[in-house]
Amino acid sequence: MTGSQEVAATAVDNVDSLVTEILEHDYADNEVSLGRILCGQQEMQVVLKVVAVRESFIFDEFEDLTEFGQAIVKQDCDHDWENMGDHFQCTYADCQLTKVGE
Repeated sequence: MTGSQEVAATAVDNVDSLVTEILEHDYADNEVSLGRILCGQQEMQVVLKVVAVRESFIFDEFEDLTEFGQAIVKQDCDHDWENMGDHFQCTYADCQLTKVGE
């Protein structure tokens, strides 16, 4: 695993707390630095950002990803919601959508 992959792997440990803080404090977004990497002489910072305002989304629909080969078509999901305490998350790996409690 490269150094940048090791830094990015820490996102898993941070994403739930960022989502929780957004829900608890009504933030528009939340972010955390995962670390810095050195690529030659260039220093870069790897940041995890969770965005809760739809207008600020980088990719709004699955179709946006098709040009990058990450999705072929938009898929409809009949969501299998799992209660995560303060929110619900779809358990299907291709979806992983979250929503605030009902």
